[in-house]
Amino acid sequence: MKKIIGIISNSINKNSDNPFAYRYYTLNNYVKKIVEHKAVPISILFFDDKLIKESLDLCDGFLIPGGINIIDDYQEVVKYAIKNDKPLLGICMGHQTIGMYKSKNNLVLANNHYDDINSKKDINKLSHYININKDSKLYDILKKERIKVNSLHHYKIDKVSNDFLVAATSDDGVIEAIEYKNKKFIIGVEFHPEIMNNMDNLFQTFIDLC
Repeated sequence: MKKIIGIISNSINKNSDNPFAYRYYTLNNYVKKIVEHKAVPISILFFDDKLIKESLDLCDGFLIPGGINIIDDYQEVVKYAIKNDKPLLGICMGHQTIGMYKSKNNLVLANNHYDDINSKKDINKLSHYININKDSKLYDILKKERIKVNSLHHYKIDKVSNDFLVAATSDDGVIEAIEYKNKKFIIGVEFHPEIMNNMDNLFQTFIDLC
């Protein structure tokens, strides 16, 4: 039986006066990666930004994608994954969400100088290198100490709790990947592997451990 991966939906237009504008969405790039690796993606929805917690029990693992707004109940997904040791992959905003666990005031503006993140002329551009900790699961998966990644984030994590291992950093010290210690797979990455050509092992390992 195929594994079920819950993709956490993004919230937009919360304060709009238009009753049809406030909505949740999931980007196709994430759905595509889950399907390509022989799992079934479902969208984890919210009700007025409150998590429908029963939906988490349906899933074998979770993906918190990139996005604009971190809502408080995303943390409920992180807590659930940690408590139940269900694999969780966080990408960009999802990475930041995981990193906020037990350290909620640790997000700062990135002053990102790698790409023009406002024009996003080429989102597939690989713009800078990261250095991967050889003691990390990420190193075990990618088998490289140094790789080039894209950079599309507005914010960065400036510190994490002792529950985490910093798995990768950029040359100028930005935390580019984190892992929750002593769990099968709870990993956050600041870059966007879903639009990179050399990240199949990351998604396959995630699915395999679900």
